Amino acid sequence: KTMWGGIQRLGAGERLSVEDGEVAVIAAPQPQQPSSSDPESSIERIDLALQQAVRTAWEGPGRTALCLSAGLDSRTLMAVAHKQGISQICVTNGIEGSIELRLADRMCRTLNADYLTCLLEKQVVDQILLSASEVARITDGEGTIQGTNMLHLTKKYRSHLGFDRVIRGIGGE
Repeated sequence: KTMWGGIQRLGAGERLSVEDGEVAVIAAPQPQQPSSSDPESSIERIDLALQQAVRTAWEGPGRTALCLSAGLDSRTLMAVAHKQGISQICVTNGIEGSIELRLADRMCRTLNADYLTCLLEKQVVDQILLSASEVARITDGEGTIQGTNMLHLTKKYRSHLGFDRVIRGIGGE
């Protein structure tokens, strides 16, 4: 659902092409199936892809941090970066005293990573919830509290903590 009539969503892997005034929806090519169904080979390919993604994410000028939750995605990124010898600054957002902040602190101490917290005050949480409900109303439920929260925190990471990029593990980025 959109705010305008005649607007449609592209499906997964589709792209919109406009050429000579003609509009076409083009499906993405289907990925080739691996030639081997060997589990060890699959694990090696996933490991290589993760290593390259982490290396690429940390490359470049400026100050980079890992948005570290107690979840599997960010812990995996942290472990891969640690294995590669990448010096890490981790930041966790949350409410003071939460289990997530305590677990993230423990992980950083274990791997000798710098650790910062970005605390959410009650009035900020209330504003995020209010904004998220408005976004959800406009987008027919597709706007999330997490997405709205990250918009707020991105500004805070840059202005208060001085980061140029923050790597997030949501969805296995």
